[in-house]
Amino acid sequence: MGLTPGDWGSLSSLPGNPFIDIASGLHAAPLLTVLVGVIGPFVTGYIYLGAGTRVLFAMGRSGYVPSSMKALHEKYSIPYWSLVVFAIMGSIVTYISSPLPTIYGLITDSVVAGYIAFSVNPVVMGVLWRGGTIKNRWTPVIAPLAFIASSLIVFWSGWPLVPYAVLLLAAGSIIFGVIYKVKEDFVKSLWYIGYIAFLTLMTYIGSVGALNLINFYAASAIVAAASLVFYFLGVRSGATAKGSR
Repeated sequence: MGLTPGDWGSLSSLPGNPFIDIASGLHAAPLLTVLVGVIGPFVTGYIYLGAGTRVLFAMGRSGYVPSSMKALHEKYSIPYWSLVVFAIMGSIVTYISSPLPTIYGLITDSVVAGYIAFSVNPVVMGVLWRGGTIKNRWTPVIAPLAFIASSLIVFWSGWPLVPYAVLLLAAGSIIFGVIYKVKEDFVKSLWYIGYIAFLTLMTYIGSVGALNLINFYAASAIVAAASLVFYFLGVRSGATAKGSR
């Protein structure tokens, strides 16, 4: 099949679904492999559908998109308009981009941008625990570990995916900031800006970056340690923000 053992990047050379292609070459159980090849992408799509729906719902509550995006179903308590809109948008993008392999690079960058964006969730958990909203006694342990794991996922995404993702985030932030004249609590976001800049720098100089100045294990350890510092800066910033006390 033209694959080199240990070279995961060579999977991209396969013309179809890697699971199905590999199973065909190895004469593996076809039904099981097809199920994995179908269920895997389905589960991924299901997760992103839910995540995108929540983002639209939050944007509706913040006033960044029409208020209908925050409407909840009377019976199921889900933001149904956000779900419908995101599903339609995703279907259109998939239909348009499927014949264009070059679009997958942009999609990959967007996925990494999602990793960076969702990395703030553990910080939010820490803020809510500190404010008494979350009562789980394990939150002070789980939240920092989750933030470290999120940081490592971004770092391991490698160069140049991380800087491209940062550009997407920056463009989106500037557009929304200008349109909706966002001025409040900019200082509170400085820790996050520094965090993103740090990850970008580490990606550039680390073993998965352009310079490869630091070996994989040392670079990962540095990212983990620094992420812990950024986590507590983020929690402190959120705890002192307006209305969070």
